[in-house]
Amino acid sequence: DRCAVDEELARLESHIRQMGGYLEAKGEIGKKMDFLIQEMNREANTIGSKASDAAIAQLNVLHRDKHGSIELLITRDSAERIEEVLTPANPLVLDVLPLSLEEVFIYELGGEKYDFSEIM
Repeated sequence: DRCAVDEELARLESHIRQMGGYLEAKGEIGKKMDFLIQEMNREANTIGSKASDAAIAQLNVLHRDKHGSIELLITRDSAERIEEVLTPANPLVLDVLPLSLEEVFIYELGGEKYDFSEIM
């Protein structure tokens, strides 16, 4: 399941225990702790990404495009429904824009033989 985070939570818990062991140990631990912190950050990012995917899975998505931390979703849902589902994920910016009838038609057909760059 793409939205399950059990494995990431188990690894994060293991990393936290390991960090506690490093803090109690004597000697040079800087490089080990640096690596462990990077791993903990990766797990946290994965959990956040999957949480976002779980919210998006509740919507009727026609098109999804991601560029870095920006996501564009084309859905069949109402503005109220989109805000209800995505607001708990705490996005930095959430902007809901209605599509024209032509844009809806293009996405319903899967975009065949249409140039999306002129629409957006």
